Amino acid sequence: MFKRLFLIISAVCLAWASTAAAEEEKYIVRLRSGVSAPDTLESLTIDDECFVLAESYEQAAGMISDGTGEHMEPDSAPILFEPAECFGLPSDELYAQQWNLQMINADMPWSLETYGNEIRVAVIDSGCYQHPDLTDNIIPGQSFIEGLNWYDDDVGHGTHVSGIIAAKADGYGVTGTSPKAKIVPLKCFAKDSTASYLHIAQAIYYAVELYGCRVINMSWGTPSDVEILRKILEYAYTKGVICTAAVGNDYNTAIYYPAAYDCVIGVGSVSIDKKKSAFSQYNKSVFITAPGESVISTYKDGVYKYSSGTSQATPAVSGIAALALSAFPELTPDEFMTLLAETAEDLGNAGYDEKFGYGLADASALFNKLLLKTQYYVSPINLSQGAAYVLIKNNSNEILYADSIFSCKTIQAGRVTLLPGKSIISDIGCSGGSINHFLWNSSKDMKPLSKKRSLITAD
Repeated sequence: MFKRLFLIISAVCLAWASTAAAEEEKYIVRLRSGVSAPDTLESLTIDDECFVLAESYEQAAGMISDGTGEHMEPDSAPILFEPAECFGLPSDELYAQQWNLQMINADMPWSLETYGNEIRVAVIDSGCYQHPDLTDNIIPGQSFIEGLNWYDDDVGHGTHVSGIIAAKADGYGVTGTSPKAKIVPLKCFAKDSTASYLHIAQAIYYAVELYGCRVINMSWGTPSDVEILRKILEYAYTKGVICTAAVGNDYNTAIYYPAAYDCVIGVGSVSIDKKKSAFSQYNKSVFITAPGESVISTYKDGVYKYSSGTSQATPAVSGIAALALSAFPELTPDEFMTLLAETAEDLGNAGYDEKFGYGLADASALFNKLLLKTQYYVSPINLSQGAAYVLIKNNSNEILYADSIFSCKTIQAGRVTLLPGKSIISDIGCSGGSINHFLWNSSKDMKPLSKKRSLITAD
């Protein structure tokens, strides 16, 4: 039997009665235009709007009454979705048991040398343990919790989510959906699963502006439409960042944010037989579904663990986003959401429905549609055992010719003939260091036929 899947920390929708309990809470106040944040209070400015964290109801109400503040709301904790108990799948080794990757056809982009190469994914969660299957793919993030200066995971939730996105494909342990993506762990949830909306908003802002993340994963939610959360995610969307969030695990139709925001991809969960997971919310916040039952991934203390929930489904979609961006870095959030919807495997009622959204995410169908939009595909550069090469796939019905130019210590150029519907591997003949690849119509006029691809670090 399933157990209740997450703990609601506090009811944040209650009216703001000035009780002793309310006065103990902190409040987020949006300041009037032109008013500067006091030096004594934490703050975040989104575009031209400044938000501060008042220490009490009384302090927040005072800002409203004296005209320095325009809007206030409690900074009570959102919900870190806890795993469900699921039974019926074996718990033995390891990639063979990653039915979740097989179901979303993650291996098709891998066949094009696309593994999420260097795409940064912010995981706003409980942190990330330095698991041996993750360490090389972690970019040092930070903690936004008062008194904690490091992003280490004392809960395990964030490490499990991170492994589903970017565990290495190294013949050991598990493989992530995008095994060469980079995880930026931004720790916002403490050991007791509490978090601050202001700190989460700060983490999202840092993910965009400081860390250069192209994807943000949020395997948590709140029943409240919180102004600062909505505004910072709209800001991330306008900056070209793809944001995903779990729809919740409460067995019912209750709506949780940020999954319900239009600028966020709300992810529900399906089982191994492509049925809606019993725990998965069903409502208008469900945009897409992904595998979320008995998913094995990395966990704190260097072990592996099976977990279930929309928390496990969400990073699969984040991983697909990283795969797509590593191949087509100009892809916008709106374009990705459209592709995701158009290429999903329709489940349930025909077309969109509130149980499955647009259906089951399919990395293979999404990539095939992306490939049809371009004459030919040039993969990120692969450095393996000292040999460098790039895969080139002609998607047209005609022979294409180009001059291929590789730069490392020397520049090499050679005529490349691309037969219709065929792929070739072009040997760069240079190993180590930083390599750039260009494909031109002609090396004389230097008119690009494809975009520059580069590799910063070797495998």
